[in-house]
Amino acid sequence: MQETFIAAHKYIKTFRFESTLYTWLNHILSNASKKVLRNKYKWYELTAKMNAENVFLQKEIVEKWKDKNENLYLVAKAMETLDPIHKKTVYYAYIDGLKQEEIAAIMKCPVGTIYSRLSVAKKKMKEFLDGC
Repeated sequence: MQETFIAAHKYIKTFRFESTLYTWLNHILSNASKKVLRNKYKWYELTAKMNAENVFLQKEIVEKWKDKNENLYLVAKAMETLDPIHKKTVYYAYIDGLKQEEIAAIMKCPVGTIYSRLSVAKKKMKEFLDGC
């Protein structure tokens, strides 16, 4: 919100009086919000790539969990059985806590694809855990 007023003050000379001040400020606010969301998704892409590809692939971390928490160990082992695309989707949804719409934006695919990937991943993980 504060960024909106700072931007309005900075660009007040560009206001052409073709619309109301309210409309102009609303447009600035909308653009600022879009910028924040774009930056947020870039951050999630960066951290999720690092985490999804590194943390769950490091077997020594998974083995450390074995002694401390059997359930966490089994879930991590089940995650290892997933394809990278399913692993990343599960990571975004259940570890980062993102909504399916946010995941779809990050992974640049339809929301329905995210629902499908989560369903397939949960099914594969369930099969693995049922065999334990």
